[in-house]
Amino acid sequence: MNAAPTTSTAPRTAGPVAARARDDAIRRLSGEFSLLIMTGRLTTRDVVTAVEDSLRELTLAGAPVACLPEFVERLARVRLAEVTDEPGHTVGGGGDAHTDRPVGGRRPRETGVLATRASPR
Repeated sequence: MNAAPTTSTAPRTAGPVAARARDDAIRRLSGEFSLLIMTGRLTTRDVVTAVEDSLRELTLAGAPVACLPEFVERLARVRLAEVTDEPGHTVGGGGDAHTDRPVGGRRPRETGVLATRASPR
């Protein structure tokens, strides 16, 4: 019996690496954005959605499985920063008091684990 090939938009699974990358990114980003979550500028669902969408797009694009943990977290962080910059998404207006970013200014340089390691100074 010949089975018809299925066309699925579901990403190829990266197994336990992808699951661990998802869980770790949600945990870390929920902590990182906890003040924004407490003040209502973000929800936990925003964090989960950003991470899941990032993981889905990276796996569909064929990102190396070994790089998924870092890539997922970086892409989700960028997406969450964009969401908090949307004027209609904030509860308290367009001020950036909770993100340490001056209004109209540039984002401070990353200094965490995921900061660019090869950037010359």
